[in-house]
Formats: sequence, C-alpha cells, structure tokens
Amino acid sequence: MAFRSRKGKNRVKRLTRADFLRSWGMHPYATTRYSGLKGVYWYYFSRKRRKEDFMRYGTCISCDKRVENWEHEDAGHFIAASRGGFGLLFEPINVHLQHKKCNNPRFTPDAAVGYAINLDKRYGVGTAAALWDLRGKEVHEWSKDEYVLKLAGMGILQNTQKEAPPKRGSYRHREER
Repeated sequence: MAFRSRKGKNRVKRLTRADFLRSWGMHPYATTRYSGLKGVYWYYFSRKRRKEDFMRYGTCISCDKRVENWEHEDAGHFIAASRGGFGLLFEPINVHLQHKKCNNPRFTPDAAVGYAINLDKRYGVGTAAALWDLRGKEVHEWSKDEYVLKLAGMGILQNTQKEAPPKRGSYRHREER
C-alpha cells in the first residue's frame, strides 16, 4: 500500500510485526524464538514436532515422564541450537517434546543423558552419536523463498488479502437493523 508523504514521494507502508504474524495465521502477540520467516517456521515446526511426539509417545524425551498437554511444553534440541548450527536447528530427529524444566540446563543439567538414551531407544542405537557428529556442520541458512516453500509443505500459506477497514461510525449492530 503506497501513500503520499508531505514531500510528495510515494513510499510503502511497512508491515507491523503483528500484521506479519497475522498474515501467517499466528496470534499477533505470539512469542517467537526467531524473527521473520525463520520465527514463523520455528513456530509451526515446533508445534508439529511436539504434537507428533505427544501422539506417538506421550512422554518427555529427557525424563520419560508423562506429558499432560503438548501445547504447554517445549520442543527441545538434543544438540543445542547454539552449538548445532543451522543444519541441526530444524532436524526432526534433533527436536522432541520436553518438559520446560528438562529443557532448561539450569534446572536439570544432566537432562541430555536421558535425552540420548531415549533417542537411541526410539530410533536405534547410535542415533545420539550420529547427531553429535553432525554438530557444527556448515549448512547455508534458507532463503525467504525456501522458508515459504517449507511452510507450504506443512500446509501453511500466507494470507496476503487485507480486510478493508470498517467505515467510520459504522457498527455491526446498526448495520443489522
């Protein structure tokens, strides 16, 4: 949407963060770990991984205790996002349903031991070691187009249509009369 400024030049109105999140079907004040399309992808990817783990196992991967509601827990990494590089950030085998306390090394510093044991139980012996070997591997970060394609692959499409703002002074209850 373009409008004329005082100086007469056309400029494009920037999309607010809330409008950007709404356009991807997210709550306008949703907390995202990353900004932009990376944040949108992480939001949907983590929800998908948590729900899959809950439906299949119903337990935290670190402590193996029952999880009541997958939406209130975390999608935790075996190899931390800060150490694993981009290659392991969105690797499904590296991200699983975890209790919030198990995903915080301050509260449970040895949670990675339980995570490794349960990874090997779920995917076969050597899975944790294979992930450990992939740590720090050079992988390019996805472009905006790649994020959009990955989101489309998950069935998430951006809503580019904007609703027309209501006319001044018009209220629904008045229009219904």
